[in-house]
Amino acid sequence: MMHELLAELSQRQWVLMAALFISFIAFALLPLERWLGVDALAARLRRMVQALERKLNRSKRGTGTRVYRGLVLVLMGAIPIIALALAFNWLTNHTPFGIYIEMAVLACLLPAGVGLKKARRINRALASKKPEQARIWAKELARRDHATMDDHTTVRVTIEYLSENLADRVIATALWYLVFGLAGAVLVRFIHLLDSQVGHRSKQYLAFGWASAKLDDAMQYIPARIAALVLCVAACFVPGGKPIKAISTAWGQARKTASPNHGWPIAATAGALGITLAGPRRLADGLIDDAWIGTGTAKCTRRDLIRAQWLYGVGVWVVIMVQVIAIMLND
Repeated sequence: MMHELLAELSQRQWVLMAALFISFIAFALLPLERWLGVDALAARLRRMVQALERKLNRSKRGTGTRVYRGLVLVLMGAIPIIALALAFNWLTNHTPFGIYIEMAVLACLLPAGVGLKKARRINRALASKKPEQARIWAKELARRDHATMDDHTTVRVTIEYLSENLADRVIATALWYLVFGLAGAVLVRFIHLLDSQVGHRSKQYLAFGWASAKLDDAMQYIPARIAALVLCVAACFVPGGKPIKAISTAWGQARKTASPNHGWPIAATAGALGITLAGPRRLADGLIDDAWIGTGTAKCTRRDLIRAQWLYGVGVWVVIMVQVIAIMLND
């Protein structure tokens, strides 16, 4: 039994390594997410969640009822998604080219290259003196009120997005895939999507999104801290990177955010780049009164964004190399 589990883990490590490479290289260079319909599927899921939220989350209902209905929403999505993932996993294990199909699906679930592409797009808009377009794209990443954003805020939002993308989409998906296969990878992405839609600390979602937010916090707990460690290592290979400062900032300031997890990659990034991130920010549905993280300037520039892209890219390669080392040790 143990031998079979180790063999399964070894195969998943191979698949994960290849999927990360494909996601980071191919998706960063080509609009594969559009060609393959990944963006369209994600948008359809978001619309479905919004439609169910409007139906289930009525303001006239009590707090307990709204919490219960939020849990129902989680189960309505999670159960069929897990069943579908398990069925797909069985299919890939019983077809000649199943491992390659699994690799392709996992590459679509790992937005390593897509995250970098979005940051580059905003950087190009700022370089082309199109700040309004850059603010609109930045709003898509963080639900910020773009009318109140200046160029420095746009850069900070994008850097924070890269940090969080590495943690809660790339590393979290990779970790849960290693533990539970495609079902784990699909589940963590779905719960994170739910949290991004209804897990806000606003009057409308506080009770209804409680289950989604708490489950996302639990599933992201370990990946967030791994991401901080990865970013500290990556800082060694970034021009002007400060790995020691990244470690001290992550350890000393990661708990300053309202989220129990997001502060870890953000603090590591702030220390690594010598800048200040987070802080109070106005969203479309309220104000988040987070403390500032870091000891550098908050007036981030395009140069800081370029360095953040390097940090993110090296971070992805650190994750890939960890898989390579693990495979070599298993052999």
